[in-house]
Amino acid sequence: MKKGVSLAASLIICVSILAPCAKAADSGKTVVSLDTIEKIMVSSSEDLKKLNADLKDAESDYSDFYKIVESLKKANAESPSATLTSSYNANKANRDNYYIVYLNQKMQYDKNVQQLVLKAKQLYFAYNTDLTQEQCKLKQLEYEKQEFAAADAKLKAGYLSQNEFDSISLELATYSDSYASQQQKTKSDLQSLITGLGLKTEDTGVEVAAPAIDEAAFSTIPSISFSDDNTAMLANNVSVKALEAALEVRKEATIKDYSKMDTLTVSIEQAKNNAVLSFQQQYNALSDAYNAYKTALSAYKVKNTAYENAKLKYQYGYISILQLNGLELSKIQSDIALSSQRENLYLAFLRYNQMKSGS
Repeated sequence: MKKGVSLAASLIICVSILAPCAKAADSGKTVVSLDTIEKIMVSSSEDLKKLNADLKDAESDYSDFYKIVESLKKANAESPSATLTSSYNANKANRDNYYIVYLNQKMQYDKNVQQLVLKAKQLYFAYNTDLTQEQCKLKQLEYEKQEFAAADAKLKAGYLSQNEFDSISLELATYSDSYASQQQKTKSDLQSLITGLGLKTEDTGVEVAAPAIDEAAFSTIPSISFSDDNTAMLANNVSVKALEAALEVRKEATIKDYSKMDTLTVSIEQAKNNAVLSFQQQYNALSDAYNAYKTALSAYKVKNTAYENAKLKYQYGYISILQLNGLELSKIQSDIALSSQRENLYLAFLRYNQMKSGS
């Protein structure tokens, strides 16, 4: 893992550019995916638009004075003069003040936008999980209908009792109710997602893409050095930077307020301690999510192998279609469980990297 970047190298921080909602090229619908969620939210919410604009303005103001100060510093080094020194000091004070404004604006942006984006991604995953459950329950219902049709034929031919037929009918009704309930849950999840994105609840021009998670990125998790990442996190932490910048301004003031300087020093230590504690908790959450994902992956492989073997057995007549269907449904449920753990791991890794980068 790389160490945290230096303060000078991290002074100018890029801000995500406000972009319009992503549209499907062929359908004209708003496409919701992991890559488009933040763009959609910032584009759809007036509050988030303002936060985004304020952050860009603050970054621009700070960047302007940073360039001026660097230019004056170079000029004064080449041809020292009282005028250049005075101009340098005045602009340096402005730069430092705008840096604090920028950092505070960045904290507001992270607090309001990143948390909402994280919640929207959770809603996105919840919808896709329930949509998959709906498809699974539909398959279960189709299998039950096939069994019911076979039972009906057996009843008419006298090979099945009325009680046995009634039991199968009850199972069909139960599965039918379960499917209808799942449909409602999926529909409700979609509305929650649309609302969470800041879109209108009656908006039907939304196309939700299936989650595309690069699992290769997970391979780096076991080799994470928390010590190195913790160093990077402290170097990047926006709250700590804002307090350190405020302390630096106090130190360079002509008339120094030592009481406030002492208070800021204590605040910096408290901010660092709180940041380390929160980062440690997130690291633990990431480790737990990774272990749960590996367990789910192993379980899925077992279920998938059992189903593939069962297909061969069915072809040779060693098991019934009901047994094969049961193993298929078991594999599907295992796949859903794996997807859920994969998504939990994605969110845990996302939050860990956000905190490492200073949010």
